[in-house]
Amino acid sequence: MLENSHRAIADAIGSELKLHVKEKNLLIVGSINPDSWGDFPHHTGKEYEILAKIFKARDLHLKNDDECFAELGNALHYLEDHWTLRPRTAEKHTEWEYSIDKSPLLDDDAFLNAIDEATMPQKAIDAYKKLADSLIKIKNEGLESWFDPSWGIWHKRYEWMVESYVSLVEIFTRAMIEEVGTASQWVRLMGDDIYVNESYPKFHESSFEEYIDQRFLDPIVSGYQAGVWSLASLSRPSSWSSPAIDLNFAFRICLEVSRYTLVPAQTIKEDDDWSVPRVSANEKGHYLKGVKQMPDDFFVPSISGPKAPSTPNWAVISKPIHKVSEERRSNLPKIKDELLRIENASIFQTATHSEFWEKLLKKAIDLERQKVQNTRERE
Repeated sequence: MLENSHRAIADAIGSELKLHVKEKNLLIVGSINPDSWGDFPHHTGKEYEILAKIFKARDLHLKNDDECFAELGNALHYLEDHWTLRPRTAEKHTEWEYSIDKSPLLDDDAFLNAIDEATMPQKAIDAYKKLADSLIKIKNEGLESWFDPSWGIWHKRYEWMVESYVSLVEIFTRAMIEEVGTASQWVRLMGDDIYVNESYPKFHESSFEEYIDQRFLDPIVSGYQAGVWSLASLSRPSSWSSPAIDLNFAFRICLEVSRYTLVPAQTIKEDDDWSVPRVSANEKGHYLKGVKQMPDDFFVPSISGPKAPSTPNWAVISKPIHKVSEERRSNLPKIKDELLRIENASIFQTATHSEFWEKLLKKAIDLERQKVQNTRERE
């Protein structure tokens, strides 16, 4: 979107939420700043930044730090661009942005009418209207009318936990070598099996099961955190659209994300983590020692930074958290057994990995197989 569109949405949100003048101005500045950072494209690939900015804004808000409005504005910028349909050519994309800039923010009836009158197939109109009805319901009845705070967002695949763990071990090892050694030492380590066969097994024993099982048996986020992230993760239900539809969906999603990012802690009906600031990994200890990393847990760790997997490894499960956890705990032995029977490591690959990563993965699986075998022999 163009700067004027970002500015208009932030201004409307500030008025709707009755922000003070300075708070609204910080929200506006935050929502236009990313275009000066050069981290394009913004319409795709910014899932990590959106989530990180929302969580940081929430933490700052709970600490009464008014920088929260600028951080939230950054997240809104990426969300708004995510809702800007991207024609195939740059010229057409610019034309689309100018058309959005000329479109008005609509009230509920006009919004639904704009969808009905859009030049789109009926199935696209129906899909947009269903999403619009949900957003209107959230606005009128609250987030709980759409997302039950007893639900959570969970990792879908156990094997992804293994991939994530091995990637973090590689990152940690690289950081350790760079801190105490030289680049040439790291290069030698990459081609040396000594670490994998002698040093890594001790680390594995103290961290593998705790890291992976905790993340599989517990939700990534729950309650209002999960609800806000689900809102922020909404995507257009069709490749058909219109400038007015793009603008108004972006506004309405950003409005509700803002409303629940800035909601006072004491007004949250459920006692959940959205009412207290998160504790950072540095405050808790090493991130492989059972520390949950948000928003990192939604993404594939890599040396160049967290990556969004081609197929998201998370999903909302519309059951109470304790029931999902119980089901997973009872199925865990079977899941682990099936995993250890797999010979083809390609099932783990959601990103391109190094030769060293491949060695670590093979060793991790071998160690787990040996553990299972030892247990069976004792029985």
